[in-house]
Amino acid sequence: MKDCGITRRVDELGRIVLPRELRKSFKIDVGAKMQIFVNDDGDIVLRKSTELKDKSEYDRIVSALSSIIEHDILITDREKVLASSKRRFLDKALTTEAYDIVRKHDSVIKKRTDGAIMIGVIENEEPDYSCELFVPIIRDGDSIGAIIVLAESGANFASDSVKLCKAFALMLSLVD
Repeated sequence: MKDCGITRRVDELGRIVLPRELRKSFKIDVGAKMQIFVNDDGDIVLRKSTELKDKSEYDRIVSALSSIIEHDILITDREKVLASSKRRFLDKALTTEAYDIVRKHDSVIKKRTDGAIMIGVIENEEPDYSCELFVPIIRDGDSIGAIIVLAESGANFASDSVKLCKAFALMLSLVD
């Protein structure tokens, strides 16, 4: 295990404060859920908890959406791709810009034809899309992930596509 050299005291309520730099590097926001467990060596381990757990459904949802929308479809938690119509995106980390959009509660549509600057969605991937759609998955008032649609150059989104993604995002928010 890596020793980072940070020492914190446990207060009278059993709390430990995670340093701001650590929270920022690991994208741990206020209210983030953390898993606490003990590994085989007896170490106490903290792990960020993902709210989207039922991965068996994601591939079917991506398949259904991409057969109708015919663009690249991603289902993400707040940090990485959980399912994708393009396998090369699977388990890839989102960029900081995508993370910032996903954690908000509003759907975002970016169209190059409207003068919008496309963002890189996946770390180390160039933004070569003409349209980007981000539809948050909201559970208990928190954004826990998103459905992201990426359209190749020259393509556009129909309003029905946005509505369909919002319906699937709502469905995903209800799955435990």
